[in-house]
Amino acid sequence: MKRLQVFHQNLNINITPLWIGNKTTYENRAKGFPALPLAFFMDNPAIPSFTQVEPTTFYFTNFDYLLRLRLDTPPAKALQVVHHTQKGDQPADYLALTHDAKRLYTFIHGRDGDYLAVLSFSGSELKRLPIRRKRGIANRLFGKMIGVHGPSYPFRSVLTPQSLLLVWEPYMWHQLCAYDLEGQLVQEWEGVKGVALDEAGSIWVNGSPEPSKGVRVRRDPSALFPGRWTLLGRNRQGNWYWKRHCSVYRTLWKDWTHYVTQVICESSDGRLLWRIELDGPGGVLRWDDPNWKAGWLEVEGSGALLAFCITISDKVEGGVGLYRVEVEPR
Repeated sequence: MKRLQVFHQNLNINITPLWIGNKTTYENRAKGFPALPLAFFMDNPAIPSFTQVEPTTFYFTNFDYLLRLRLDTPPAKALQVVHHTQKGDQPADYLALTHDAKRLYTFIHGRDGDYLAVLSFSGSELKRLPIRRKRGIANRLFGKMIGVHGPSYPFRSVLTPQSLLLVWEPYMWHQLCAYDLEGQLVQEWEGVKGVALDEAGSIWVNGSPEPSKGVRVRRDPSALFPGRWTLLGRNRQGNWYWKRHCSVYRTLWKDWTHYVTQVICESSDGRLLWRIELDGPGGVLRWDDPNWKAGWLEVEGSGALLAFCITISDKVEGGVGLYRVEVEPR
């Protein structure tokens, strides 16, 4: 696909559309993605989530479907359903997804309890392990019920070099949990707003973690740019990435606040390297389509941003897309 080069605010920005797919209705979601994420107009991550296992292979969660996207495959066969959580009339949704070199690890929310499923890259279920906790509701991921009054999911997750599955909810509960590969809770923290790992596998957070043991705190950039920032990731050079959803304007035809996604990159010593808006009227994605809305974000080791986006316009056929955004100061 065509790569766009944008010169924006003394930055060189390369925008590469990796894949454009189809929006579908909720009833037909197995063949694509929902027309609007559940958290589209909220200060929350948007559905679906994804994880990148190889340069050209991604896995997406979409409610109760797990889909594999292969960029090296002809477009008609690039996106395939590889796993479905629902068993008979028992609904179940993916809560979080991560991977190692050989397997996928996903937390799944069922009516009777949450569990950890270990899958092969082909989607075969290798293990299904019940969540086991020390306190709270024993068979729920965060020890609480997820429902109408709970946060939007999916949640972010990562596997540490010490074989701990971290999963966190930074918007409502500000909670981080560490599980072993058998579904047993090892440790949990409150007051966590974002998580990133460094090259040694140390756990960095922003917020006020309680307890403080086992994590290291990174100060957010709110002193320079006031607002609620979430630690997004870290690249191989040791630079830190932050994101926030910021309300910027109201439409003329609906009385609601629109959110834009802002991203900051800073050096290890706290120097601001760059700041961009991904979507909205001033966002860099507007050069491809001004109606793109950035959803789930990931940081590649190189420092490039991966963004799953959705649009309600007719400019882009299909309406959902996966983009790589590379930013360099001039």
